[in-house]
Amino acid sequence: MITIRDLMAGGHRNPDAESRLSQAWTAIMEGRGSREDAELAISDLAYESGYHYLPLTASDAELREHYGARKVFARILFLLDVPMTKLDDMRRASLRELQSDEE
Repeated sequence: MITIRDLMAGGHRNPDAESRLSQAWTAIMEGRGSREDAELAISDLAYESGYHYLPLTASDAELREHYGARKVFARILFLLDVPMTKLDDMRRASLRELQSDEE
């Protein structure tokens, strides 16, 4: 059976972190996710959507794609009514991950 993972490029994280993130999403989708699972999933979406940063060099098409991803993530945050302090924590985590990708 081919899954979406077969069709998409692998993640940028180390295999253990990618596995833990996959477990968190699976637990959430099966209705048994913990608070830690939710925080991992939301942090992943923040990072993957580029919510806390914009690329310095991007084409118009890339900027539109980035805007769309950020808009969807903003909607999720709005519906979850995430406290501002938690947003700051997520921003710092996303920026740390971005910096580690560049190394």
